[in-house]
Amino acid sequence: MADSDTHNQRLKAIILDARMAFHQKALAVKENLQLGEEEAADLTREAEEVLALFDRPETWIGPIEYDSRELFRCIDQFQRSDEEDLEAFSESLAVFVGALRQLAAPPSRARSVPGSPFNGLMEEALLNNRRTVDGIEAMYLENGQNLHQIEEYAETATRQSMLVNNYTRKLQSGEHQATALQVKRIKDWNGFFQEVTAETPVEDFILDCQDYNDELQHQCPLPTP
Repeated sequence: MADSDTHNQRLKAIILDARMAFHQKALAVKENLQLGEEEAADLTREAEEVLALFDRPETWIGPIEYDSRELFRCIDQFQRSDEEDLEAFSESLAVFVGALRQLAAPPSRARSVPGSPFNGLMEEALLNNRRTVDGIEAMYLENGQNLHQIEEYAETATRQSMLVNNYTRKLQSGEHQATALQVKRIKDWNGFFQEVTAETPVEDFILDCQDYNDELQHQCPLPTP
């Protein structure tokens, strides 16, 4: 238990920062958009519920693996979202909530739900693809290209996070039952991404990511607004 506690201490500090950032941002949005109490509560209810998961002792029973760079980037993007644009704030909030939800119930400790035996394999495939894409971003950055400064890529990456978080949530709840063919198609994408090198034009990588997003949307669509 001590090892788990030590391992998780840094993450607990990050969650505390995320909680403070969320409350400050939510208050600013409420004031800037002049939202009523009920409307503001509806907007932030899911985030409150997810943050509450980190108050449960069982959430911290074992070590939680996470990508600190990706988590910090997610929190930073949320903090920088437009406080006067409800749609932009809602999108950044969805990504923020999805990242925290995944930490509270990572694939290795997700609850067992009745249904497809392929759901766990799909979660693993989605996580592997996310790590591979993160590695490609880092590769381009080392070569002087910050992909998130390219508007088309930033929009594509945000949508990809929303799609992956939506897929993961539905797998864990049992709402989506993965098939062997779906798992194979998602795993195949990891091979496609691994073919990307420092010489690959950024435009080609963006197209790959957009095609991957299309596959995710086809398999597990985002809820209709």
